[in-house]
Amino acid sequence: MSGIKKLAGQTVLYGLSSIVGRMLNYLLVPIYTRIFSPAEYGVVSELYSYSAFLLILFTYGMETAFFNFMQKEENKNKVYENCISLVSYTTTILVLLMIFFSSPLAATIEYPGKGNYIIWLALIIGFDAITAIPFARLRQQGKALQFALLKIAGIVINIGLNLFFLLAAQFGLKEMMVCYLNSQ
Repeated sequence: MSGIKKLAGQTVLYGLSSIVGRMLNYLLVPIYTRIFSPAEYGVVSELYSYSAFLLILFTYGMETAFFNFMQKEENKNKVYENCISLVSYTTTILVLLMIFFSSPLAATIEYPGKGNYIIWLALIIGFDAITAIPFARLRQQGKALQFALLKIAGIVINIGLNLFFLLAAQFGLKEMMVCYLNSQ
């Protein structure tokens, strides 16, 4: 019975970060639709859909391989170091390629002159790919609470930065600072 309780508890913690993330992102939709035009929001949605596929390409199933080799190998630190190194190197190369070819890639997906979209997409996916193995390690070590707290902290930071930049873009950074200073 103890194993079932542990499994249930870890399942709740691992799932919690996904549920909280999706719920908070859902709550941002009204803000996005007020700030962005339908065309601009469509671009964001399209790039977000590409990110799911690109993340698979960037990590190339290394999380599964990590779990597999952690079960078999004696030197678990060596497995972790090899996985994190390999994903970091290949991610760096892929991000640099996306940055270098950002303008042609943007034109290919019919956003000519918007290479900055590709650069941001590359950086976001790169960060996600590089953090995939450390999060897999936390799962492998059974550190569900630490996993969930770090994931939720990342989500809160992400949403905070979204709100800051969206409000700064809409109202202007100077006006935001004046409002903040006047409220003090």
